[in-house]
Amino acid sequence: MDRFNRLLHAAQNMGGAGGGNPGGDQQNLLDNSETVYISSLALLKMLRHGRAGVPMEVMGLMLGEFVDDFTVRVVDVFAMPQSGTSVSVESVDPVFQTKMMDMLRQTGRPETVVGWYHSHPGFGCWLSSVDINTQQSFEQLTPRAVAVVVDPIQSVKGKVVIDAFRLINPQTLMMGQEPRQTTSNLGHLNKPSIQALIHGLNRHYYSIGIQYRKTGLEENMLMNLHKEVWTEGLELPGSFGAERKKTEEGLKKLVDLADGYEKRVREENELTKEQLKTRYVGKVDPKKHIEDVGQQLIEDNIVAVSRQMIDKEASRAAAHHREHDGQTMSSSALAHLAVELGEELGPNSSPMVRPSWKLNLKNAFPIPEDRDPRCQRNSTNYDGDFVRQRTFPFLSLPPELRNRIYYLTWFGTSAVQAVHRDSYPPLAASDRGRLNLTLVCRRLHLESTHLLYSSTSFRLFPLQDFLYLPTPLSLSPHYRTHITTLSLIVGSSWTNPPSAWRVGKALTRCLSRLKLVHTLKIFIEVDPSVPMFTGFRRSETFYTDWCGDLVRDVLKVLTSNCEVVEVDGNPGIDPHGPLSTRIVSEVEASGRKVRWGLEWADKAKAVEEQRVLGLARGIAMDELADQLTGMKISSGPGKILSH
Repeated sequence: MDRFNRLLHAAQNMGGAGGGNPGGDQQNLLDNSETVYISSLALLKMLRHGRAGVPMEVMGLMLGEFVDDFTVRVVDVFAMPQSGTSVSVESVDPVFQTKMMDMLRQTGRPETVVGWYHSHPGFGCWLSSVDINTQQSFEQLTPRAVAVVVDPIQSVKGKVVIDAFRLINPQTLMMGQEPRQTTSNLGHLNKPSIQALIHGLNRHYYSIGIQYRKTGLEENMLMNLHKEVWTEGLELPGSFGAERKKTEEGLKKLVDLADGYEKRVREENELTKEQLKTRYVGKVDPKKHIEDVGQQLIEDNIVAVSRQMIDKEASRAAAHHREHDGQTMSSSALAHLAVELGEELGPNSSPMVRPSWKLNLKNAFPIPEDRDPRCQRNSTNYDGDFVRQRTFPFLSLPPELRNRIYYLTWFGTSAVQAVHRDSYPPLAASDRGRLNLTLVCRRLHLESTHLLYSSTSFRLFPLQDFLYLPTPLSLSPHYRTHITTLSLIVGSSWTNPPSAWRVGKALTRCLSRLKLVHTLKIFIEVDPSVPMFTGFRRSETFYTDWCGDLVRDVLKVLTSNCEVVEVDGNPGIDPHGPLSTRIVSEVEASGRKVRWGLEWADKAKAVEEQRVLGLARGIAMDELADQLTGMKISSGPGKILSH
């Protein structure tokens, strides 16, 4: 160890007295916060060049400038001609480089060469021995030259695997000096990979930080490079003939895959475990391909059927409003068509969720005969009134638009024109056949389940032993969890309430698991406690107490997410009658908010105003009575003595 220290001391003395730097001068060391700023154009060119050369390595030169001791700016790159599977110093063609630089100067690119780049397809960013020799030749010409390594295979969208390096002077290490001076922690923020450390990082070369300098225009351009617009989903992929041919090919492929899967099942029963390990290596798995091909076929056919359902009414209306010649439509007729379609969809629907008349508005304008598909009919792709060139990609629409279409399909346009936005439309028995559309595609079924069950109000108990909709207890747990609104209709069978109308163990367990329920609707059909039912009821308070106990038991098992209870009834029932008062008291006792329904909202408001006015008058009369009590009226006229 002492001998090694003496050698280092002698080397330092020789450096101070010989041809090196004078002993009184300090060597100009680079800073570890030095950063390479790569432009978007240069980065895209490097990635594209590296991806095109896979699996071979490619190289090129970087153009830019050394702004100061802390900044290296790279504005552009160009590829170098190369043959072979490696990058070496022989790959740099000086003649090509000189001619390329001259041509770039003519195009307004006066920057100089600040380094070089090359690719490591699939094996990380580091410098091999050949790369170190290449970097030495660059540093002999430019001491601050940078070697950039990019991995086009490991780079993905949002993360580019790239790094910049520069060699360490071996004399600096022998003299016990640091290759760079430390003035900040910028050079230590990026953790090096183990693979780079194995290949000589921080021993033969060090890493330099990389930043990507983008202007506002460049950032806007890159953000809109692969931007998808929701209107792209309205484009039709092909004609009916092409779609039919595509479906037939998919079915044939399914048959072949099914035969292959059946053959594989037979072989699995005959072969041993050792033979099965290597039997299907590198071969197609028919089971997975059957699922993928089947799912794709289902989606394509559902898209085509849904597109026809959406365009059916609008196409018919557009054809109905054509002029007498059958080809043109005036502006007034076009406006009338838009108004009619808007009224059909309802006043609350937004133009963004009414694609029918927008998709078919082109049918209202005249089409030249040479481009009219109806004039070019043939037996292969003719179907219906006119030829549709493409199918409608329904699943490419935004979720809000698809949910709107589901809603109109299930509940019809009458539900959209409801007076109150909080009302939940009932699903009529005649419309249940429309639900079969959700059973042909798993994705369609999954995304529409929540909308259907959250838009429908489910009754806790069947009414008069006739069930329009299944109760939550009769639903499977998967669908039950999507329910958001429950309803309880009281007033029927007031002389002998059904024995099944009670909160048992099964219903308690069911209601306690409905985490999304936020509203309970209570509708009063009849109030038997009024005097007109005297002689027909069992007692004056029997049904009132029975309903109050039932409401209390239901509210007790509901989760805390149910914060609102809507109380409503027939118009002839008093909102402040005995039955409704008992129900409201039970709701308030449970700590929930009471909201009046559609039928009772105005009536309850008027009654409340009268009650407040009467209360104010009562307070005024009480104050007057108190004042009169506190005064002593004497027997003499006009003499009042106050205590």
